[in-house]
Amino acid sequence: MAFVQWCFAQAGRPLPFRTASCSALLGWYRQNRPECVVGDPQPGDIIIYTFSHTGIVESVQGGVITAIEGNTSAGNDANGGQVQRRTRGRSLVKAYIRPFGEETEDGMNIDKLLEEMTDEQAYRLLVKAQAHAAAL
Repeated sequence: MAFVQWCFAQAGRPLPFRTASCSALLGWYRQNRPECVVGDPQPGDIIIYTFSHTGIVESVQGGVITAIEGNTSAGNDANGGQVQRRTRGRSLVKAYIRPFGEETEDGMNIDKLLEEMTDEQAYRLLVKAQAHAAAL
């Protein structure tokens, strides 16, 4: 969760509730902004897994979600110390959070941001995110 919080802060859109707990963030949204807990994920949504882990949705294809996750590794879903693109089935998902609701024209559009980002910028962001995750 610290990685997800960090990513949104780096994008200039800090989450309205700061926590390192997946369940605390989900509980806050259910209580304070229930319209942000959605059933159909989109890129940029926060994904909360059933095993107290989280990431940011990159893509959705049928029953499979691809997310960017911090503090993970190929063989370890918790405390893995890496930032990775992970693909998982929907059966492992507890909830999706669209942190700022439906975005307006001046809101953050993750697809547009990624399209405008050069390969060098994307690489620098990934390196910075990995270093941040390793320091946690």
